[in-house]
Amino acid sequence: MTDQPITTDRLALLAHDLRTRLAAMELATTLIKNEPLTAFQSERVEILRGAIEALGAMTDELVRQDARAGADRADELPSAAAILKGVAGLFQICANAKGLGFDADLAIECRDWAPKQPSHLDRAVAVLLDNAVKYTREGKVSLSARCLPQGSMAESTQNQAAVLEIVVADTGPGLPPGESSDVFRPFVRGSAGRAGIDGDGLGLWGASELIQEMGGQLDVTLPEAGGSRFCVMVPVFPAEGAGPPDLTDGARPSGDAHPLDADVLVVDDNETNLRLLSALLETFGVRVQQVSGGSAALAALNAERFDAVLLDLNMPDMDGRALAAKCQASQKLKDLPLIAVTAAHETADLAELNRLGIVDLVAKPLAPARLYAALARILNHGGA
Repeated sequence: MTDQPITTDRLALLAHDLRTRLAAMELATTLIKNEPLTAFQSERVEILRGAIEALGAMTDELVRQDARAGADRADELPSAAAILKGVAGLFQICANAKGLGFDADLAIECRDWAPKQPSHLDRAVAVLLDNAVKYTREGKVSLSARCLPQGSMAESTQNQAAVLEIVVADTGPGLPPGESSDVFRPFVRGSAGRAGIDGDGLGLWGASELIQEMGGQLDVTLPEAGGSRFCVMVPVFPAEGAGPPDLTDGARPSGDAHPLDADVLVVDDNETNLRLLSALLETFGVRVQQVSGGSAALAALNAERFDAVLLDLNMPDMDGRALAAKCQASQKLKDLPLIAVTAAHETADLAELNRLGIVDLVAKPLAPARLYAALARILNHGGA
């Protein structure tokens, strides 16, 4: 088999298939969290869910022409504290499994500030923590973060409101004099890294590139006591409100997010997606019927009454668009609310979908709160 260049279409297909698996994984973790768990188990499941969410964000970048696309809506940006807490939890498990200590000290003001490109920050800090845990044989790894006033960086970013300073330190072998600048070049590894520890020399270079794209800087210093100290400084902006209610902490929505009393048809050719999505909807108080394709959906819709339909856009029998068109042509079904659930959301034309009677689109991997809000809105139950 000969290697061939990866085309844009192939990347889009790869992203779609990755999102399909990630969607199933994320729904599975949500359903597990809805079961009775100890506090420790619940914390681990939440760490896993955060890692899956981060992988979803990376998958999105496979098909984005601009890595900044979709990252500028302030109401969707997680706070710096949320990003760092998620990545710290993942690598604390890795450090503890290796017998290392792990300290995380996130200043309280980190909850009030957000980076414009959260996926970039998550990936860069993950590289630094991964290296720290990998190369440290004994002692500990630490992560700290605080917010500094505007102008704290050597080169101030225009319109920045504050600067987020993140420090990752370890008690590992450190770097010999003269190597500290070279490790940010691609395919270059420090002498400690070449001593029996696998790697390709791309991690620190990639982290540096991501931080620079954020308008920030990444530096390394070598403490006199040994080890390494990597310092990230990036511009951050005021974080917005909390957004939709969190539906992952219980078997049913809590607070203002009351159970939905509705009959919903779920259409998807993937059996795993059908089962997991139906289980999630049931936690919303929804009565669910499943069908595995467009033809079966049309038969069910003509035989029974439903309040809404969740349909996958890409199905081999009759795809979601064709099903929507048939509903539009039917006097009985033309006013039935349809919500598209798809892993190929970046190629979907929302205006075209609206013309077909599809009133909303929810991207895979699914955010439970986003799905609940979409259903609540079309069912006139309130919601965002």
